[in-house]
Formats: sequence, C-alpha cells, structure tokens
Amino acid sequence: MPTITDIAKLAKVSKATVSLALSDDPRVAAKTKQLVLQIAEQLGYVPNRMAVGLSKSRSRLIGVVFFNPLEESVENLFSDTVMGISVNAMRFDYNVVLFGFSDQDYSDVAKKVILSNVDGLIVISTVPQLDGFAELTKLNLPIVFIGKRKVTDINPQDMLVVATDNWGGGRLAAEHLQELGHEKVTVLLPDAPTPWEEERAHGFLSVSFREAHKLHIHTSSSLSELHGNGSIKDLSGSAVFAVSPIVGLNILRQARAANMRVPHDLSIMVFDDFSSAPFETPSLTVIKQDMKSLGKLALQLAIDRIERTMALPAQLLVATKLVERESCLPHT
Repeated sequence: MPTITDIAKLAKVSKATVSLALSDDPRVAAKTKQLVLQIAEQLGYVPNRMAVGLSKSRSRLIGVVFFNPLEESVENLFSDTVMGISVNAMRFDYNVVLFGFSDQDYSDVAKKVILSNVDGLIVISTVPQLDGFAELTKLNLPIVFIGKRKVTDINPQDMLVVATDNWGGGRLAAEHLQELGHEKVTVLLPDAPTPWEEERAHGFLSVSFREAHKLHIHTSSSLSELHGNGSIKDLSGSAVFAVSPIVGLNILRQARAANMRVPHDLSIMVFDDFSSAPFETPSLTVIKQDMKSLGKLALQLAIDRIERTMALPAQLLVATKLVERESCLPHT
C-alpha cells in the first residue's frame, strides 16, 4: 500500500507538505496541491480519514525563529521582542514555540517549522539577508519578519513586515540636537553598515544643519580609529550621532582616550538603547526602539493572516522615542 513517503519522493516535497495538501490545507500552494493529489491518485493512495480530520484544525501555535539568540549585542532585541509576542499571544489564546538557529544554519528551518505544526511564523534576525524559506512559502504559511531585509525565497512585495521607523528615528535625533543649538554635526557609521543603519543616517541628514558630515569608523572590542588620520580630534562639529550601540561605545572610548569631556566638548547621541547605556560615564542619550511593540504587532499581523481578517496592512512601522540622559548638552 502506498504511503505519504512515496508521494513525497515523487512530488519532491516534504511529508508534512503532502499531509497538508491531502487535507486541503489552504497554506499549500494550488500548484503543489494539484501535483500531490495527482500522484496520490496514480498510486492509489487511501488516506487515513481520522488523521486528515485532525490536520484541518488549527494548532493555535505561533513559531518564533531567531538567528543567533545568544549573541551578546542582540540579547535585548531577542528578550524584549519575544516578551511582546508571548504576553499578547496569551490574550489571543495562542501559544509560542521558539526556534533558535545560527546565522549560517538555514537548512533545518523549514523542516523544524513544518514538523511543529505552527499556524504562523515570526522571524527575528539581525542579518540583512535570509535564506531557507522556500519550502514554507509553498505552504502559504503566514511569515512575519521583524525588520526590513532581503529574503531570497520571497518577493519583497509579498512579505509581511513589522519594522522600526529607522529613518524617523534618525530624524528625531537630528531634530533634538538642532533644538540644543548644535549647528555642526557628524553621523558615525560602521565600516559595513546594514540597510537599517543607512536608513538612520539618511533620516538624520534630512534635517538641515550648517555643516553635517558622514564618517565610517572601525568597530571592535578595542578602541576604534576614524578613517583617514584616525583621530577623534579631526571630527568637525560639536555633536555626533552614532547609528548603533557599538559605534556609540567606540566613539565614547575614543573621547575618553583623547581626554575630551563628554558632553562639554562633544555631545554624543546613540541609536539604540542598550543595557549599559544608563551606566556609562556620562550616561548616553539614545533613540530607543520599542521592541515589545514590534513583537506585539508582529503577532497581531500573523494572527490577522491566519484568521483571514485582513484588517492590517502587510507592512507596519513602529515609532522610536528619545531618551534624554547626560551625554548631550546645549551648544554654547
């Protein structure tokens, strides 16, 4: 007697996909479903009606995929976002299943997600490009990505995205420094900025200053050096905006090494908040992302597509907020 395994081999899909196709699950693409049904008919496959009936019911599980969850620099991103997802999942009577992978380990993503029988998926990652979602897209599984990025298997126009308004956050930083009277400023980026770090810089530079420059710096665990002559004293202006915490910490260390007084000699603003920011000397003024709201909205968007209410747009932006501390002073 033919089995699901036999059908999967001939159709070149997973057994889970065959099972969903045979149960007429809407997550399976019509073309894939038709192929599976044709092969099943040719083989004379007789499905287990009890299993088919069970597969049609929702699991009320939301999967959360995270790449590099143990990386120190993204601990807050992971914990706060998952908290926003989990707390709100209970309100909608859903449970959360976590999947952790390394940035290079894409091969098992689809397999583990399909076997978990989740109704929808939320993806959290700090890398600009992802792979390994081709099999899941064939199932029409709602996949919500936190943060704008390129996914090789998905058309950008078809992606469900909840992201921080990085451009708006950069502009918010510039407007605050402008209100403090700073007329000459510098935007600091790492050697190879991510698309969202570039967005923050573009938002900042959309505000008119007398002078505004953009510089790239080396970022490492040791003191970084600016490109060119490599001295912090070559910075022009009275204030800097660092597009990431690691850039902000590097410039603060350089200022200390050069015996510069922050914020009297140089005001420093950083995007985003991080655990040591309130405890640095001086404590750092930041543009803070709302991670819990990112998680909450990602969950709501996933459920919106699972239950087909279609009340929410496919792409949502979450505003940032200014957290004033000690590293920025009015320019005199």
